[in-house]
Amino acid sequence: MSHAYKKLNKQIPYTAVYKVLALIFNYTLIALLVDYLGQENFGIYVALTSLFTWMFLFDLGIAKGMRNFVTIAISNKNIKEAKEYVSTAYISILILTIICGSAIISLIYFIDLQKGLNINLDNNYLNNIFVVLILGFFVKFYLSTVDQLNFSTHQSQNVALNTLLVSVLNVIGIFILWKLNYTSSVKYAVVVFSASIILPYLYSTTRFFYKYKDLIPSVSNYSKKALNNIFKKGSKILFIQIAFLLIIGIDRLILLKYGNALEVSKYEIIYKIMSLVMFPVSIINYPLWSSFTEAYAKDDKSWIKSIFKKLYLLILGLLIAVIALVFLFNIITSFWLTGFPHIDYIVIFTMGFMILSHIWCNFHTDFLLGIQHFSYAIVVIFIGLALKFCFLFFIISSGKPLDIMGIVISSILAYSLYNISVPFYIKRLLH
Repeated sequence: MSHAYKKLNKQIPYTAVYKVLALIFNYTLIALLVDYLGQENFGIYVALTSLFTWMFLFDLGIAKGMRNFVTIAISNKNIKEAKEYVSTAYISILILTIICGSAIISLIYFIDLQKGLNINLDNNYLNNIFVVLILGFFVKFYLSTVDQLNFSTHQSQNVALNTLLVSVLNVIGIFILWKLNYTSSVKYAVVVFSASIILPYLYSTTRFFYKYKDLIPSVSNYSKKALNNIFKKGSKILFIQIAFLLIIGIDRLILLKYGNALEVSKYEIIYKIMSLVMFPVSIINYPLWSSFTEAYAKDDKSWIKSIFKKLYLLILGLLIAVIALVFLFNIITSFWLTGFPHIDYIVIFTMGFMILSHIWCNFHTDFLLGIQHFSYAIVVIFIGLALKFCFLFFIISSGKPLDIMGIVISSILAYSLYNISVPFYIKRLLH
């Protein structure tokens, strides 16, 4: 039995508990937000906070580039080398945080956000919202580097705990606003959001370095060689993540720009319910990247193959779950959300199929990133992106408003070539 497999077993039970609780709080939060903001303002809130999916761009791949090197160094009991990579990453990300954060806040008041995002809110009001978002964004951006260290030390359950704490604080904050009858305001909701994403990561960072005092970053351990190594791998990881983010990460913003806020609101509710199938996957996937890294370094290919067989069986079960959720969807929304419109089954199933495509893609990509094989993924996924944007251009240029069906089909197209070909590529690597 491989060392990585043993570590995987230790992480999954705690991750499962935290994920279940986070799921409950997330769905409670949506109900509170819809009730507090109304459906249209909820759509605006979702579109604005979805900008956080772009957070990883600003570190130029440094945090995730560090992850594999720290995993291998600790596996080899080379604490000095691990500290060099940790120190180099933290110092570099701090510099990027200060530069990028200051630049964006300085520029924000020169941009017409109201026109650019097609949002019916006062431009000064929108600017204030964005400043609050950006401040929360960059503080969390720096502190969340600890997530990669938790993955590197095979403590992915702590990453799940951070997600849970963010959800809990968000629910508490919105509940207070709702209970005290504060005027419905996207700005107040964004303030709560920003505070909620900072505090758990401050706690997690303190907790990690209290346990691993030997890894506390220091200027004296900064290494240009380590930065060069991190950036060589991290920049490729960054390109891959940008590509995958462009598949679904900007769908809400595109829908807001070329559709309307109500379509974004419906998209988010459909996505949240159909993404229930991602729950078991997220528990298993959390520790896999670093476990693949260690297993591949030890040439334990039989363990890797056994994991993929189990994951393929899981996908079949998830397809059945998607079909069940399609027929239960309107029943769930009638109990969960007041006044939510009836959605056609074909739209719901298409969203479910997109989510299955996303899951299939993540399984295989975590392996490729873990063993640092990047070129294939970069080439194929960018071809998929070209298909997506050609399809969207065709719809938008026809003059019709963009709807949920159009944006979801474009994402399925983007995944298709990669998802069909990547299992064969990985099979060749393992043989």
